[in-house]
Amino acid sequence: MGAPDGALSLPHLVDAARAGARALPWLEEAARSGCLEHAVPGFASLMTVRRPGLSHRYTVGAHSLHTLVALFDGGSAPDEAALHSDLVETLVVAALTHDVGKRQTGAGHSERGAREAVATAGRFGLSPEACTGAGILVREHLLFAEVATSRDLTDEDVILETAARIERRELAGPLLLLTAADMTATGPDVWNAWRRSLVTELARKVESAMSPDTDGVGIVHAAHACRDAATRQALSEGASYAVLSFIETAPLRYLAHRTPADVLRDGRLVQSLSGPGAFDRVAVTVAPGGTPGTWVVDVATRDRLGLFGTIAGVLALCGLDTLRAEAFTSHWGIALDMFVVKPSVDVPADGRTWAAFERELDAAISGRSDLAAALAVRCGHYDGGRPSDARGTRVTIGPCGGFSSSVHVRARDRTGLLYDFAHTIERVGFDIRRAVITTRGNIADDVFELTDAEGAPPTCETLRTTLEPLLMAVSHLRI
Repeated sequence: MGAPDGALSLPHLVDAARAGARALPWLEEAARSGCLEHAVPGFASLMTVRRPGLSHRYTVGAHSLHTLVALFDGGSAPDEAALHSDLVETLVVAALTHDVGKRQTGAGHSERGAREAVATAGRFGLSPEACTGAGILVREHLLFAEVATSRDLTDEDVILETAARIERRELAGPLLLLTAADMTATGPDVWNAWRRSLVTELARKVESAMSPDTDGVGIVHAAHACRDAATRQALSEGASYAVLSFIETAPLRYLAHRTPADVLRDGRLVQSLSGPGAFDRVAVTVAPGGTPGTWVVDVATRDRLGLFGTIAGVLALCGLDTLRAEAFTSHWGIALDMFVVKPSVDVPADGRTWAAFERELDAAISGRSDLAAALAVRCGHYDGGRPSDARGTRVTIGPCGGFSSSVHVRARDRTGLLYDFAHTIERVGFDIRRAVITTRGNIADDVFELTDAEGAPPTCETLRTTLEPLLMAVSHLRI
């Protein structure tokens, strides 16, 4: 690269990033000579500014230039080829400016730097979207490293909260590259194999959570709004600490699909499970549904394999058709399963119905009854033992990965169908992490989010070969 002559353009900086460490002497001379002042006013002074930090070897300015040339050194993924040209320019601006906020002492250098990154990108002529992206990268340049090394990466809420801060899926890859370069430039052994594996895992999960195939990031805002409203209502009603704690720790996906009143009701239900001897207790609440003749049945108990299918089977055994259902597990290991049901015959549900449901559920969970046999007798009585029409049954696999893999089954409804689906899934060895069940007319439209016995998402190919044929078969004939 020859000696610097005049102001450095953005293409100059992109070329330097691609050149790697051999471009450092040229960049440092250019920075000291004021060739970056037009874009980053005061950058020359940063070449002599040091901030406390045992791990930092360089001045603030020199560290920023080392970060710039470390972007594409092969020490992380994805490589530059995976990024669009505008993202490369956005990333280069972020690398150059990520620490300029340190020209002032005190906390908050990332937020200060984000404002300067937006201004710098604008001086280089980048689009408003690219300017905003540079600001996000600088604002969050410590995010991946802090979350990956201090939080539980198997906790979906951690990933969703992280994704919400990045805001845009296409920034996950550049932020990974910026994190790797920043840590590489900080000092020897900072970007080691341990940190690289954790940060890369986090970046992969964040990008998956922001996929168009999921509602990952969008639910964070809805969940926070529900949590805030439920907390205000709980405080106004003098709710107990246990209820408030439940609201505070409830999973984001759960909160996004509940009203504040639902959350308060479930919080009280979970509270009833606390205390001595409550480990295997089952708490049930029943309330009228939003449509005449329907009921909302909430069940809370310790989560265990086969629980969702057991509840579905007992409801069918008690003459109740499931119209809608959702299942979640709290951070405390408490399952919260909600079913909207209606009587399968023209006989209204009453107190005897719910007493029978609680009695049969307790017997089924404790193993004192053979639910499958009892349900087979009921199905034979009402369905005449005839298989239903399998035409129109559709099983869709995916998306797979992240925290769970999805199976979507659409089939003609019949007595015990949901139990058979759930029982088949669990018999094969998969755990139902979440389920969204919808019945319209005589069509069941069910989505199951599954993990394997180790809690990992099964591959789509595994689900196609092991589960799809069984679900197709059980959709019209009990097995």
